[in-house]
Parts: sequence; structure tokens; C-alpha cells
Amino acid sequence: MSKDYIVTLALPGGNSEFRTYAIATCEGKEFDEDKVTHVLPIDLYFTEKGGKVEFGRRLTLEQFEKEWDMWIIKSVEGDSLTDFMEVISPVVRVLEKDEWKPSKELTVDDFEPADE
Repeated sequence: MSKDYIVTLALPGGNSEFRTYAIATCEGKEFDEDKVTHVLPIDLYFTEKGGKVEFGRRLTLEQFEKEWDMWIIKSVEGDSLTDFMEVISPVVRVLEKDEWKPSKELTVDDFEPADE
């Protein structure tokens, strides 16, 4: 059985100002860094209007170590949707009523079928 955790990624060597977040998939019921199987990087960008959240692609541990080189898991923030929302809350803001202006109402026909 595996479980997902919200983690902070940082560069090694103490208190670096460079950090980001990820969802780490770990085998077992408790977080164990040695049992992490996949990492999904999350970038938080601050903008004038709040910010945005971007998800990278889900990487195996081997891909993560190769592509993210020196980044390490610094801490575990939690394992729930509430914990995730607390992590991204600094860049998420409520849309004002006049900002939400969809060009049309979407229907099922607007989406392509998924390949099975």
C-alpha cells in the first residue's frame, strides 16, 4: 500500500532560501524517505494578482534524483488535502465576481475522449 505526502524540497546545506514543494508517494503507512517511489514537483509562483500553482510530471525516484540533482526532501508538511491547501494558500486567491467571465458554458462535447 502506498500513501502520498506533501513535502518541502530544498537544497542541502542548511537554511537555503530556495525551496519548493512536491507530492511524494511512499510505500507503507508512515513516511519513510527510503521508501519513496515517486515525486510530483509543485511550483508556486507569486504574481501581482496572487499567484499560480504548476505541477511538474510525476517522476520515479530515479528520474527525480537524476533531473533534480541536488534537491532533497527537507520536511513532510502532511498527508491530507487540507495540508496541501495550506501549502498552496499563499498563492491562491478568491476570484472577484466580475473576473469570472467564461466565454461559453462547457459541455461533454467540448472534451476529447480519453484513450483506454
